[in-house]
Amino acid sequence: MPNFKISLLLLLLSAGFFTACNKDDDDDKSKTEILTGPSCWLTVKSETFDANSGVWIESQVPNCDKDDCTRFYSDGVIIIDEGPLLCDAGDPLTIEGTWFLSLDESSITLTLDGVTVPAKIIEISDNKLVVEIEFLSYKTRTTYNN
Repeated sequence: MPNFKISLLLLLLSAGFFTACNKDDDDDKSKTEILTGPSCWLTVKSETFDANSGVWIESQVPNCDKDDCTRFYSDGVIIIDEGPLLCDAGDPLTIEGTWFLSLDESSITLTLDGVTVPAKIIEISDNKLVVEIEFLSYKTRTTYNN
């Protein structure tokens, strides 16, 4: 009977060991899968880099931008739904463009309304995306959640 108890204990310990060593779901997904996974990415934070002080300065995201829903599709299409609050009455309700990741998946290139903008991916997970755009010496960083 003691051998049975030892065997049962070893079986239970080994089962706990294997389940505890599971990889996190984010580690198994490509950045494309993460981007296209959620139904909607919402802007939650906007920052501008102050080159004089070397500090990122947070600016308030207007309510009319907070309700914008950005969706990335696996075929390379991006659609931004402006949501119920428009910043300008003349704004279109949706904007459609294209996107693609660099080969090393460290940056994303967006084309909207004929303007192409490369953005560096600072952070990406199932529920957070942080991108940085630099134009000349002007840098902005935007954080999205889903």
